[in-house]
Amino acid sequence: MLCITAEGGVGTLGPELDAGDTWGEGVLATNGCIYFPPKCARRMLCISAEGSVESLGPEILGWNLRYMRAGVLAPNGCIYFAPYEAKQVLCITEEGIVQTLGPEMHGDNKYWGGGVLAPSGVMYFRSPFADRFLSRYWI
Repeated sequence: MLCITAEGGVGTLGPELDAGDTWGEGVLATNGCIYFPPKCARRMLCISAEGSVESLGPEILGWNLRYMRAGVLAPNGCIYFAPYEAKQVLCITEEGIVQTLGPEMHGDNKYWGGGVLAPSGVMYFRSPFADRFLSRYWI
């Protein structure tokens, strides 16, 4: 993991990672951790508020490019990532619990655009390859 400090220092952080493992764009959670969804890796990557790096959650099966883009931080404190080639939405709770949610969605290249949380509380994800918007309502 590349780390650049506010003072311009550049270095690496965490353990040496497998060259085949890659992650999507990270999201800062309310607990101070930064979570990266598995792209070609099989598990979520977390940088803790203290700067440690670890893999979290169950293995996500499927082909490469499981989750492509940054997720969205919802009002309930959870972060949601839309599937690209994975079959379900990926969720990380404020407590750091990683889970998949919703019905299985089949096909490849589903949602590779970023998501947006609308003022109404609805979260939207869209991709030119999916045949419908993916949304979830937050109360």
